[in-house]
Amino acid sequence: MLFLRRLTKKRICFIAFIGFAVFCVEILIYKWAPSDDLNSLIPLEVRLCEKSESASLDCRLLAQQDAKQLARAKCIFQERKQSGPVPDSHYIHSTRHCDTFIRERGYLMNPASVEERNFPLAFSIRMHDNVAQAEHLLRAIYRPHNVYCIHIDRASAPIVQTAMRSIISCFPNVFVSSLYEDFVYRSYSPVKADLQCMRQLLSTGVVWRYYLNLVGTEFPLRTNLELVRVLKRLNGTNDIEMEEFPDYLRFRITYHHFIFWHDLYRNLFWWKRPFPYSNVTIYKGSSYNMFSREFIVWLLGNHIAMELIDWSRDTHSPDETVWATLNGMAGAPGGYVVNSTASQMYLSRAVLWRGDVNSTCQGALIHNICIFGYRDLKWLMARQEMFANKFSISYDPIAYECLEQLLWQRVHNPDPEHSVDWEYVQKSIDKRKRTRLPG
Repeated sequence: MLFLRRLTKKRICFIAFIGFAVFCVEILIYKWAPSDDLNSLIPLEVRLCEKSESASLDCRLLAQQDAKQLARAKCIFQERKQSGPVPDSHYIHSTRHCDTFIRERGYLMNPASVEERNFPLAFSIRMHDNVAQAEHLLRAIYRPHNVYCIHIDRASAPIVQTAMRSIISCFPNVFVSSLYEDFVYRSYSPVKADLQCMRQLLSTGVVWRYYLNLVGTEFPLRTNLELVRVLKRLNGTNDIEMEEFPDYLRFRITYHHFIFWHDLYRNLFWWKRPFPYSNVTIYKGSSYNMFSREFIVWLLGNHIAMELIDWSRDTHSPDETVWATLNGMAGAPGGYVVNSTASQMYLSRAVLWRGDVNSTCQGALIHNICIFGYRDLKWLMARQEMFANKFSISYDPIAYECLEQLLWQRVHNPDPEHSVDWEYVQKSIDKRKRTRLPG
């Protein structure tokens, strides 16, 4: 019995020794093993998520659908969704010292190229909320020789209005529209806002060449220099989307519409009178376009043009009717009429609609329009339009910020002869020439 007891103690000690030795070996292996070998046991997405806060995205590779960048973008997307955008109140405090704000935000205050200075542009931005996004847009298009009219929705939160006015006060060539009223979706209010900005921009003393109306959810796909080159090629022609008015939308202009509780309604018992001038064709178009200065001066001074605008007040989405119709009127400077193919090559806006046969929205669909996500960057980088709509920093800041990063790279390293598809631009212009109205 004593012999067996001693044997058992020896066996226990031996097993304990072996266990300790194995533990020490594992510690040594862990300590001196190459980190890549250990990391290879961890899924790629988990490793990238752990590093995403300190690692920056390569936006060019992300636009090419690189797997590693897509995985990293997914992690950053999840983190940023939790943190949210910069609060509006930040801009009230940061603009107390305008010089510091302008410098830290990276606004281009030095004189632009001679070519750009000789071709000043006028912009309007219509906004309702999200000051951070509106400020990003303003910074992307801002140049000291251009002029800017900002229209703030009267229904915006007081902090939004205060923050945006604080930003505007830092720039001598940016001003708030004197029109102060609520925006109602699909109503006459966007047309009214544009008309007010047109008048104010004409009174600035800057002889700008084109007027571009924007909304706060857009972002440029082109630098100011690239935009100037394209507009110079247009040579006074407008870029206003237009098509024959589709039958399924005829209700927009045949019924009286009215506003009730901040929404637009159709009165099924009140038919609207047709526009009295039979030689004017009503077209369907887009809210946002590129208008020549001569066209703006003409429409504000032409009594038939102003009658058309007044007639549209109680229609549905008049901003998608009046500009296209005016562009097709006889004598409209830079105007043209449509044929079967011209509507396919407009230069103003890249918009991805639900059901597009050539591409699918990778972000979110709201009102049948794509809110771009970071997986849409490939589609966006292939577009030849001047601006893209829509973005939301609150929904996906990565798509917005990557597009901004790629744009600024071209601003600081300009090469418009290669960064723009001039063959596409010229085809669009040639179609306009064949259908251009006599001025």
